[in-house]
Amino acid sequence: MGRPADALAANDVAGYLGITRSDPLFASLGPARQMAIHGVSQDRSSLRRAFDQAQDAMERAEPGAYGPVRLTAFYDEAELHSLALSAYLALGDHSTAEYHAHQGPATLRPYMLRSRAIATSRLTHTQLARGEADTATATAMKVPTDAAPHHARVSSSPRSAWT
Repeated sequence: MGRPADALAANDVAGYLGITRSDPLFASLGPARQMAIHGVSQDRSSLRRAFDQAQDAMERAEPGAYGPVRLTAFYDEAELHSLALSAYLALGDHSTAEYHAHQGPATLRPYMLRSRAIATSRLTHTQLARGEADTATATAMKVPTDAAPHHARVSSSPRSAWT
């Protein structure tokens, strides 16, 4: 909505919730979300600090006790790197974005084909921005054509997601 100060304020409020103070994985979400705000706001130092805070909190979470399925189904180290990739793309720091583009897929769960395709597409974006058209073309060709058509969120029929 173009209101980064309001977004940061709302995110700060979430930081005071009991679950955020008691669960390191939930605590990691706040700074992870802030990365996007800092990227759009062109605030490089705050973006780096938010990534470090999110990663530190995530590392404090006990393996195996990673929280409810609704959270762990999408939020993990790979997602943290994906969020950092998007934030650094918004910032225009394509070298750091490319670093995160390589880190995220390395930690993706094997069945997360759609997420891998998205990360690979974003990697292509960073390579193009750096003037590496041949490398970007080769990277883009690695995106499997069947990565998304069968995913419930992007299927052609709205009803097929529920069948």
